[in-house]
Order: sequence, then C-alpha cells, then structure tokens
Amino acid sequence: MPPRRKPRARSGSPLCVVVLLGAVMLCAATPGLFRSPSSQLLDVDEAVALVERNAFDAIVVLGGGPPVSERRTMPFVERRCDAAKQLFDTARAKPKILCVSAGTAHAPQLLRADGLPVFESTAAAAYLIDRGVPRDALVVETTSYDTIGNAFFSRTSHTDVAGWRKLAIVTSDFHVERSKAIFEWIFYGDYELTFVQTPAVGLSEEALAARRDREETSLASVRKLATAYPTLKHIHTFLTTHHDLYTAHKLADAGPITDIDPAALPSYGAVGGPQPPSTS
Repeated sequence: MPPRRKPRARSGSPLCVVVLLGAVMLCAATPGLFRSPSSQLLDVDEAVALVERNAFDAIVVLGGGPPVSERRTMPFVERRCDAAKQLFDTARAKPKILCVSAGTAHAPQLLRADGLPVFESTAAAAYLIDRGVPRDALVVETTSYDTIGNAFFSRTSHTDVAGWRKLAIVTSDFHVERSKAIFEWIFYGDYELTFVQTPAVGLSEEALAARRDREETSLASVRKLATAYPTLKHIHTFLTTHHDLYTAHKLADAGPITDIDPAALPSYGAVGGPQPPSTS
C-alpha cells in the first residue's frame, strides 16, 4: 500500500494560521530588524524652542571623561550639563535628567579621600545640583565605560523600566554623530530621540582634529556592529563576549589600551586635558 501524502496547507487552514502567527511573533521578538526610532539632531537653541512645545520624558547627559573633583567635570562636559539645565528650566512638564557613565578606558578614575571612585555621572549630577536643579529630578547610570555602554545601560536600567520614551540626548558636537548612530541602533522601537549638540570648549585644535579622526573610524565600526547585533539580546552577547570593557575574561586579563592617538587623549580627560576654573 503506497504511503499517504500529507495534505498541503491551503490558505486559511490552521497550518497557515500557525505559520503566519509565528512570523508575527518573530517580528515582535526582534523589533530592531524592522523598526528604527524617530530621531533628529538640533543645536541647543533649537532644542529649547522644541521643548517649549513638546515635553521630553528625560534628558540624557553623556559622559566625556573623568571629573576633576567630586562636583566639577571638564569644561566641554559642563557645557552638556548647562544645556540639560536650560532644557529642564524651559520645560513646563519637568523631565528627569539622566547623567550617564562610570568612567572611561582612556584615563584613570578620580578617587575620593576614602578611596572610592568618583563616577562621571555623579560629578555631573553634583554640578547640576549646585546650579539649582532639584535633587529629585536627577538620576545616574554608573555601569558604562563607553558610548555603547552609555546607551545599553541607560535603556536596560532606566528608560525601559521607567517608561521614558521621548528622550533628549546631549553631547558635544565632535561626539554627536557616533552617539546618534549608537542610540538609534540600541533604542530601536517605540522611542523618539532628539540629539542636542554642544560646543567643545577647552580643547585644542590638535586634540579636536585627532578626536574627530577617531570618531569617524569608530562610526564605521558602529554601523557594522548595528547590522551584526540588531537586538538587545544580541547586543548583550556582544558586550559580554567581545567588548573589552564588559567581557569577564578580557577585564581579568586587561592591559593598557594603546590603540589611540595620544593627541586625542585630552578629549577623554586624560593628562593634559582641559580643566575647569578654580572657583566653583
């Protein structure tokens, strides 16, 4: 007796419905493959005009290097903080200000008198408190050591949990294009991102030129990573198995990072970088 053939699935049959449902579930599970956030890039004055009409849920201030004291950071990072305060003061519905970054791989960590580290984000928060921002408006992220980590841990530790979807992301003009590419990659889905660029005060032309060259090279790398690691789960795998700053065995065996032009180091707050005025 010849074997019976399996019936073909017809349109509308239960098998077709199951296959279609599976495809829909796959799309929902991997939104980064199908949907980018809405985003725009503005100067500070343009962002202030925008916030007068449309509220942000949170203002994200990116780190830029180790602070020089517990309550002061580098001049170009303080310009980011100043822009965040200006947006906060202008907004009718007050957003949170999320200061991000623990430190950088390119400069030593500042230590308090008791030996504990002073995080970039906590120094930025202290700077804002000293300039009148309410304490309960401030949130800090203290896990990340680079811009990819800034974005990933901001999303997984804060914005996804708190439900903040309309974000203003503030950074320096030399850093904004790569930051934009990273946040658009990691903040896929139902997010509205406004990138606010501030001037890079306190850096020499040589340091800025070297940093911009490095940013251009790093931007090309980010675009490749965004294709290879499209979802949060993929990005987590990349961070914990390949990234020098978040992979256990790489951290355990870490040596000094040498793949950087010394001329660019001041833009990371390394020795010779810009200092704030001595008065607070």
